[in-house]
Amino acid sequence: MEPTAPSAQESTLGEQPTQWQSSPDADEREIKEYQHPAAPVSPPSASVPSSQGQKYVVFRGVLERFKAYSGVKAPKSLLALFDEPVATSIKQDPPICIADGKTMIKVQIELPDSGNDAPNFALRGAGLKSLKKLGDNRWLIEAIPEAGRFEATLTIVMGEKIVDYPFTVAPKADINLDRNGVTDEADFLLFLSKVGTDKAPAYDFNGDGKRDYVDDYIYTANYLVEREGNKNKKK
Repeated sequence: MEPTAPSAQESTLGEQPTQWQSSPDADEREIKEYQHPAAPVSPPSASVPSSQGQKYVVFRGVLERFKAYSGVKAPKSLLALFDEPVATSIKQDPPICIADGKTMIKVQIELPDSGNDAPNFALRGAGLKSLKKLGDNRWLIEAIPEAGRFEATLTIVMGEKIVDYPFTVAPKADINLDRNGVTDEADFLLFLSKVGTDKAPAYDFNGDGKRDYVDDYIYTANYLVEREGNKNKKK
């Protein structure tokens, strides 16, 4: 797609959460002018830190994997960047959300025992629809990412501990590049081969005036979602 997506978003880590949501059994309180401390990045598929763990953890999301990737760009290698879950204790469903402003994600969270400190939750780049306690230290959040987003974050505060979990979201993109009505590997190869120029980048899906890892991420996310949808149609 020659993009109709909004302009590029800056990293959500610097944004202020628009609304904090206390857990149902938390004491009423207001959190003002929240600032993130320096953030160690967790390894892939890590769990929420225990009471003895780091006080501030940022899970490494799929977008960050694309940013760090330095290997050969091929369909197989880029698709593989989505394989590992972002965290073992936090699960997003659907695992990739096309951010159209309507699609809801469900996020199941399993937290370590934090004693009397009930968790608080905040969203950046998504709107909260519901928050439910499923059992001891288990929670369910339903949220709708904002339209056009490729970054959105859930922040969990447990006493002095802070966890940032990046959702896997991407704006809708037209990925049938050869216009034959079927999206397949030929389209992916066309996307990778046609990058354009610095002044006229090809397939600049986030509209920031350059072709980079964000566009690779958006294309691959849409490709996986469409491929999964086609599989379900055949069942």
